[in-house]
Amino acid sequence: MRTTESNLRLDPAHSPMADTILKRYEIKDVLASGISVVYRAFDSHSGHDVAVKTVRVLSNEDSASRTLRNEGQILKRLHHQNVIDVHDFGEFKKGRETFSFIVMPLLHGHTLDQMIGAAAKLESAVVVDVISQTCQGLQHTHEQGIVHRNIKPKNIFVTTEQIVKIIDFGLARDLSNENQKVAAGKVIGTLLYMSPEQIQGLTATPASDIFCLGAVCYEALSGLIPFDGASLSEVLLAIMHRDPAPLVSVRPDLGNELSLAVQKALAKRMEERYSSADEFGEAIRCAACG
Repeated sequence: MRTTESNLRLDPAHSPMADTILKRYEIKDVLASGISVVYRAFDSHSGHDVAVKTVRVLSNEDSASRTLRNEGQILKRLHHQNVIDVHDFGEFKKGRETFSFIVMPLLHGHTLDQMIGAAAKLESAVVVDVISQTCQGLQHTHEQGIVHRNIKPKNIFVTTEQIVKIIDFGLARDLSNENQKVAAGKVIGTLLYMSPEQIQGLTATPASDIFCLGAVCYEALSGLIPFDGASLSEVLLAIMHRDPAPLVSVRPDLGNELSLAVQKALAKRMEERYSSADEFGEAIRCAACG
């Protein structure tokens, strides 16, 4: 989780507990607050600071707590240096209220979204490295039968050691879990980075994650969102039927090979994209080397 300093401090309105969770995680301050609350906490067992994400359980079916439980269960199966770890997850009670929680390492660095916003133009070598590492994390995720379904710049974290971590698996789907099948027509993801099949409410596959990462790569290299519009309908139309301008026409210094490599990831038809995240990563590395 991101370690941006916050002016938020413990407040009864935000904090589900006085000082600790399960007599183990000593709350220090609030990192982020919304539907869920993310705390910086000290883990008395490990002796390290951690990030603890909590959400109040309103019912057995409420989406926020279900999403957090799903994230913990998914991350427990993934073990790769380019995927965020999970140390602990479950539920705890505070009075009559129940809270779901997951515990993750406290990461130091920036999201790719922050990197894009802070630079007029990111160096192509930096982008290729970040996307290549993300491909490695996605390859492992897909090999475990998991589709992320929400790859976007905010969910790609680059640590101070330049190690990429894919974060936020709340919308991820276990392809082998019949209970996680999406109702026909249900759209899941972040619109600007969605694949055509996700927009149509079809089942997301590893190819869908590759499309999303292609959109992220395009934006990181060009500073432009590949499928944008003045209205929701224009964005939907662009994703479904329009190709973004070739990267080489936006940034001639990138070269045609890299432009074509990213373009393939953004193919409208799943079968025309890369067959795996590894293949996408290899393609952009080779293209960048000339």
